[in-house]
Amino acid sequence: MKKNMLAKHISVVLGGCVGIVGISHAAGLEYTKQSVAPLFEEGNYAELSYAYVDPKMEGKDVAGNRIDDVMDDFDLSGAAVKIAPTADTALALIYEEPFGVDTIYPKGSIFHNEIGATEARVRNKSLTLLGKGNVTDNFSIYGGLEYQTIKGHITGAQPVGFNVAVSQVVNQVGAKFGINTVEDYQKLVAKQQNNSLSVPEQQILQAINGLAAQLAPAPTLYSLDFEDDHTFVPVVGMAYEKPEIALRAAVTYRAPATYQMSGKENLQVVIPVALGGDGVTPTPAEAGLPMAGKTEVKFPQSVNLDFQTGLSEKHQLLGMVNARWVNWSKFEVSPPLATQATQEPLASYPEDGYSVEVALGKKFTPQLSGEVRLGYDHGTGTPLTLLGPYGAVKTAGIGAKYQFNKNLSVSAGGQYMWLDGGDIETKADGKVATIDDGSGYALGMKVGYHF
Repeated sequence: MKKNMLAKHISVVLGGCVGIVGISHAAGLEYTKQSVAPLFEEGNYAELSYAYVDPKMEGKDVAGNRIDDVMDDFDLSGAAVKIAPTADTALALIYEEPFGVDTIYPKGSIFHNEIGATEARVRNKSLTLLGKGNVTDNFSIYGGLEYQTIKGHITGAQPVGFNVAVSQVVNQVGAKFGINTVEDYQKLVAKQQNNSLSVPEQQILQAINGLAAQLAPAPTLYSLDFEDDHTFVPVVGMAYEKPEIALRAAVTYRAPATYQMSGKENLQVVIPVALGGDGVTPTPAEAGLPMAGKTEVKFPQSVNLDFQTGLSEKHQLLGMVNARWVNWSKFEVSPPLATQATQEPLASYPEDGYSVEVALGKKFTPQLSGEVRLGYDHGTGTPLTLLGPYGAVKTAGIGAKYQFNKNLSVSAGGQYMWLDGGDIETKADGKVATIDDGSGYALGMKVGYHF
């Protein structure tokens, strides 16, 4: 077999025609898999890509209200330029939008009240400069820096809730009943369950529960606006290639992206008349508790494994496997006001994210090639969160590439997603909603040009 023969015959897009769409909803906040595929294109190369994504998740809140679709559609753009100064070196500049959230809870549930709605609009953008050098004919190393920016707005609307209401009542008026802490209140509850309450203790418990019951349904709205912030992320990798059989195995490591985010928090509560309020929706200036400061946020480290190999020269088949690990269990966002109010982070995940995709590519004519692709992402564990209400994600996609001439190609692909639902829980109130299994689709296009 002549060197490079199979690689030349199987000219599907490395990383996949459907790879321009990617896993558009994966573990945590992921929108893309942060591929370095442009670095391995032959010669000098440039590309532009675009994808449209429309997921759908519905469910019920703890009060039994139907929750309509909470996940908005969104689009993603990407670009890359790769140059080869010599036969053994390469430089690439890759732009993408790897992380984000586009979630809003519509009217009709406890997460959309008279003050506002639970909503998250967060977008992360990155520009990565990579350099690659061949150590031997088959082995290469690469590395560089990724410049990331992040900007967003998050609001959380829901009732105060009974457990939080109890803690607020105890803090405000508990002393006059001889109840100084929530633990003192819980001791009374335990005695009630054992039928050992005295008459005065029973009266105290009834009084606190009565005040808490009035405060529990009060509408609240928490908001966080954080400024456009940036950071730099080291990226390193190595690859083994055997061009005569179109084989390549590449491992890429990205360090954590650490931000010192500047943001402004605000909390509004409609206090019931019986508790001293006027029952009127407050303005932030009247009833808000604004807090400004810096919050450290670390987007997680990750490892990508990208593998491909020729399967058949006769049938011109190429097999691909892409695997990814992301350290989401170390991710946490804990702005001071939100953490103080709920006694838990605003965003965190119990488990790391793992995903794998397998694909089969085939060249049909000298100009046309295509692929089919299956993927699975096991998610970041349970319970689910209000801002990312889905668990595991399964995907299936198809794509095609048309080579107009030796320089210009156009790829297009589509992907269908199955998103697992589950319970949404908070530390203060336990289960607050159950989300049904959902679905979605993504469509994408990429233009590639060798020069």
